[in-house]
Amino acid sequence: SIPIVHRFKYLGSWITTDGRDDVDVDERLKSAAQQFGHLKKCVFYTTEVSNAAKHAVYTGLVLNVLLYGSESWSLSEMLLSRIHRFHMDRVRTMCRVNRWHTRHRHIRNEYLVDRLHRQPVRSYITHRQLRWLGHVARMPPRRLPRKLLTCWVPSARPVGGPLVTYTETVRKTLCTAGIALDTWCEMAQD
Repeated sequence: SIPIVHRFKYLGSWITTDGRDDVDVDERLKSAAQQFGHLKKCVFYTTEVSNAAKHAVYTGLVLNVLLYGSESWSLSEMLLSRIHRFHMDRVRTMCRVNRWHTRHRHIRNEYLVDRLHRQPVRSYITHRQLRWLGHVARMPPRRLPRKLLTCWVPSARPVGGPLVTYTETVRKTLCTAGIALDTWCEMAQD
């Protein structure tokens, strides 16, 4: 017999019975923190390594571990702020600046991101989601991901505050990128 579990790992992502992405984001944050921690002293915190090298290692290892599976996440603002906080803490570490410096010397996060030639974490997630949406939009209509992206559930919502749905996440992503909601599918065909 197959046991009933409340969460399980499938293809590197955590699936839960409630369909939320909290567990997956928590695990991604832990894994990315471990990757960063292993290289902190020898790569990220030293002055002997150039910012370009730090950028390449951070993007290739830490950011890819952190954002693995983010194409399908339904991110609430709380989850997005946790990912942003993680990203900015690591950017500060690579610049050898701590929170005391940012507060008392008025160093802005935008300055540190520009200094390392990084982008805010929201733009990385948006890029990944747009790439995935374009891939799904180019699929034949009979494919399951395409069907699920364009399906509609006719039943009423349950009582209580609604959770963030993937459709809302797609709308936010398209609005952030400046793409019209009614023409994105045709644009993706090109």
